[in-house]
Amino acid sequence: MINLLIISLHASPNMAPGVSEWGGSHTYMKELIQELDYKTFNVILVSRKVYSFQNDIDIVNENCRIINLNFGSLGDFDKKKISKYHQENTKEIKRILKELNFIPNVIHSVYWNSGYLAYELSKFYKINYVHSIISNGKGRNERGAKETAIERFETEDIVFKNAKYLICVAESEKQDLIKFYNINQDKIFVAGQYVHPAFAYPAHNEWLSPRLSIRSNNYAPIRSNDKLDTFPFNSYAFTYVGRLHINKGVHWIIKAWLSLFNKHNPSCPPLWIIGGDATDISNMKKYLIQQKIFVNNAEEQNKLIWWGYLDEPGISALYTKSLCLITNSLYEPGG
Repeated sequence: MINLLIISLHASPNMAPGVSEWGGSHTYMKELIQELDYKTFNVILVSRKVYSFQNDIDIVNENCRIINLNFGSLGDFDKKKISKYHQENTKEIKRILKELNFIPNVIHSVYWNSGYLAYELSKFYKINYVHSIISNGKGRNERGAKETAIERFETEDIVFKNAKYLICVAESEKQDLIKFYNINQDKIFVAGQYVHPAFAYPAHNEWLSPRLSIRSNNYAPIRSNDKLDTFPFNSYAFTYVGRLHINKGVHWIIKAWLSLFNKHNPSCPPLWIIGGDATDISNMKKYLIQQKIFVNNAEEQNKLIWWGYLDEPGISALYTKSLCLITNSLYEPGG
């Protein structure tokens, strides 16, 4: 058995993606521990405790545990502040691993803060680490993102150059590492992203007929010729999926769609926004007002729909009625 230590302080498989600070990295961590071969790997994943009611250790299966470190503040937490707890977290991880009698053979870190921990622990255990990028600070700044942590650039230089391998989700990210960090391309792997089976086999088809088996495109037959006028499935839509954040450009998407809505209503297709909870949606609507982007009329006509958080089958069902999928971001390569 290979003892695999995964360090992901800013993303946890327990958190709902698209809500608050929790983005696609949380989905990545969930997919990773679901798809690992547990005949080969014995896994400890280290993340951050978000809620007081969370366990210190979550048992996923007999060969996989999630350690929830208690540092910083509970709830929403600025990821830039994780670096302030570096020494504290390094000591705590060493203590926990010793207590669990877990000596890692390899480390997989995700995002730059976790990468620095992997770098320190790899020296301590005299082993290699691989690192998943998610986004890089220099590329982020190049594209106009603000509030990048000052220490991020120096940290990433150390993490990237000392990792055995680097894992990217897109070719554009690989080119960033070569251009901005002078990394040898032979140690960079573009792994792409896992596609959940729900996106190949939606929970139901465009006529709301349910799927008949887990991995099949067989759906229950339409039982009558009645017109499908059930809102909101009576029309096709533009669909955005992701966090409700200005770096995702949600306000630009809405502004662009409103120009169509105001010109072509009622024939303009609706805009569906998937992601966020009630607080996220409220904050985005307040920001829209600040930017003089007004959506009340479109909402009242059920043309602009805030769906909030949905799981994979829920999103997949809406995709069957989507004209266009929008997943833009200022600096992230994943979309």
